[in-house]
Amino acid sequence: MSLSSNSVIHYTSSLENLKGIIKERKFHLGYCTDYIREENKVENAQFEIAVPMVCFCDIPFTEVSKLTNEYGCYGIGLSKIWAMEKGLNPVLYFDSKSKATRILNAIEYLSSSICNYASDDAISHRSNKLMKQYEGLLGYIKNYKNISSKVGKIPPDYVFYNEREWRYVPSENELESDSELKLLLQKTEYEAHKRKYNSIAKKHFLSFEETDITYIIVNKKSEIHDMLVFLNNIGIKTPELCTKLISLEQIQNDF
Repeated sequence: MSLSSNSVIHYTSSLENLKGIIKERKFHLGYCTDYIREENKVENAQFEIAVPMVCFCDIPFTEVSKLTNEYGCYGIGLSKIWAMEKGLNPVLYFDSKSKATRILNAIEYLSSSICNYASDDAISHRSNKLMKQYEGLLGYIKNYKNISSKVGKIPPDYVFYNEREWRYVPSENELESDSELKLLLQKTEYEAHKRKYNSIAKKHFLSFEETDITYIIVNKKSEIHDMLVFLNNIGIKTPELCTKLISLEQIQNDF
């Protein structure tokens, strides 16, 4: 059995959310909070950030049940070809004790120092561009495991690496087209204005076609008929989409 899937799967908390994604053929962006820390610098809030994104995972069905408690029992799978064409990328996982994490912290310190102290306009412009590129990289970085007491529903010592996460983060062109959309926010700023920032992010979306769908996952087998009726009502153009329906109950029993 392959260690990864040929699809990337987005999980959501309700059947209505799933129907909305399929009907609109798009994922609306939303801010997610995250952190990147060295273990001996847990108190440092520098990397407690919020980034606009759409998240997916790349794991075989045999492992799916380990994610549904945290992210929901409904999902939609799309092909890896679609993911790559749309610019999704696997998350880069950093262990909190590693040299790589210390290097990441050092780069942040040097980049911000150059931006703060550069007086020459040309140097200042280049340093600001460097900082933006660095912030873009942070959008794809996550700790290997949870090192705080709790992150949302995530328990202590939860291993994020097991999710094999892929992300869509806005491109530089998308950010330039909307000055209100911020790639990286400090968590405190985001929490203070959460509704405002998410309403801005929701204007941006990641689209797909019916032919890109590889799976539609509902929670219970009894919900498959409801989803079939829904697909017919919205006038799907690819009848084989109905054959891609599967329930979490079936996955847990048969895979």
